[in-house]
Amino acid sequence: MFSLPLFLKQNNMKQYRIRTEGVEHTLPIETGTSNTYITFEKEEKNTKDAFYSSNDKELCEHIEKSSLYKKGIIKLVFDTEENEVDTATIDAGDNRDEPVVYDKVKTFKEAKEILTAAPYNVPISHLGNGEKIMKKANELGVSFPNLRTD
Repeated sequence: MFSLPLFLKQNNMKQYRIRTEGVEHTLPIETGTSNTYITFEKEEKNTKDAFYSSNDKELCEHIEKSSLYKKGIIKLVFDTEENEVDTATIDAGDNRDEPVVYDKVKTFKEAKEILTAAPYNVPISHLGNGEKIMKKANELGVSFPNLRTD
């Protein structure tokens, strides 16, 4: 049975995740006129995801307004105010090998932006055309189900 860590039960706590292939990853989040850097840390039992938790309401708002969040690179896993828990993400177990789905991506340009950004960091030269983009996405376990191919 799934149980939440005690720190996540605190008021106004949110937890986010990114797919990192087992490494800690630091990302910039625009906070007005500057950037704040947040570090996603991996957990032992889930080797593909890294997590960041915060109860700073303003920072969480900036995270959720960021392009990385809107593109689905950063995902909200838990929100104490909403009592939302994505147990498949936190306690991935057998689900670790399922693809990361970016269902809001509709163009090859958007797909290329995701693959060249953290945590994938694919060189743009490896994504020359739609076929190469889809092949690389498949290799990385990434899915773009609403991508228009016409």
